Order: sequence, then structure tokens, then C-alpha cells
Amino acid sequence: TTAEYAAYGKEAGSGVTIAETFDGDNDGAAAISTTLTQFASTAGPIKTTNGVVDIVLVADIDEATPAGAYADTLTVVATGIF
Repeated sequence: TTAEYAAYGKEAGSGVTIAETFDGDNDGAAAISTTLTQFASTAGPIKTTNGVVDIVLVADIDEATPAGAYADTLTVVATGIF
């Protein structure tokens, strides 16, 4: 089995909406894609203290892989619209 990764968001700040795919309401974590995918958004300006979303990552690795013998890089891109 190859490693697979998933993510979901929780504890979104006031005014922040987690995309349905990643909200974890009913389906748990959603698979992470290699293409840009919207994770969360806001309809307007947010205060610094409220613009927070926790990203929870889930890894599914082959049981034959020794602990600590695997690594990957996740890149998170935040884009502001001005």
C-alpha cells in the first residue's frame, strides 16, 4: 500500500468557512490532492484574531514501513484578494 494523506478543518474563526469537502462533518477527512484546492474562505475582511482554521492531517501508511522512515512535504498557499 502506498501512503495516502487526508485533511479536515476544525474550529474555524468567526467569518471563516471551511470548504464542504474538508469540513469533516460526515465523511471525516478528505484526500489531499496534488492540485490547488480551496480549503477555507471568507466573504470579506476578517480580524487578525478571528481568521484562524485548524488543519488536521491524517496519514495512512503501509504497516511494513518502520516508524519515522517516511516523510512528505505539504505546502499551504494563502492568497489575499486586495
